[in-house]
Amino acid sequence: MVLQIIMLVFLIILSGLFLWFYLNTSIEIEKMKNNQTDSELRFSQFIETAGKEKVVQQEKFEKLDKSLATFCTSCPTDWRFIGSSCYFFSTSEKKWEEARDDCITHNSRLLIFNDKQEVDDLLPYYKSARYWIGLRKDNKEWKWLDGTALGYKNWASGEPNNEGDHENCAEIRATFWNDVSCDYAVLYICEAACR
Repeated sequence: MVLQIIMLVFLIILSGLFLWFYLNTSIEIEKMKNNQTDSELRFSQFIETAGKEKVVQQEKFEKLDKSLATFCTSCPTDWRFIGSSCYFFSTSEKKWEEARDDCITHNSRLLIFNDKQEVDDLLPYYKSARYWIGLRKDNKEWKWLDGTALGYKNWASGEPNNEGDHENCAEIRATFWNDVSCDYAVLYICEAACR
């Protein structure tokens, strides 16, 4: 009988512990659900706020871009305002150094491509003609006129090939670059910052 009482007390204590554990676990689970709901709500609000901020910043950028375009449309005569710069597409052919010097006399430089977008923006203007760009080989390394190394590359297939071991200047033909002798007479593109 004593053993049965001890067993009964033990079962009551054990049941109490299980009940206590169950209740505490249920409370913790409920707290976690509430925290998850709060986190989801805060995340949703963050996404909504970020979306609104993106729209606001996009509108500001578009206004700034329009005002910049208005401000920068004063390109010299015979120059074209494209993107955020002024461009001159020559109608006479010159050797690369002569073309470079002519651009300098117009407070500009031979065109330096920064990215594919600039190539795409200018394509309607140079189409399939050949134009010098401000890219030249210096000690076997291609560099832009401003001294920067070649980052964005747009060489035609198989180029640069240095055919005849004297192709040290670059031209654009259609949408791709080609290395060619600097002594050839080719059209050229000058680029100037907007004024």
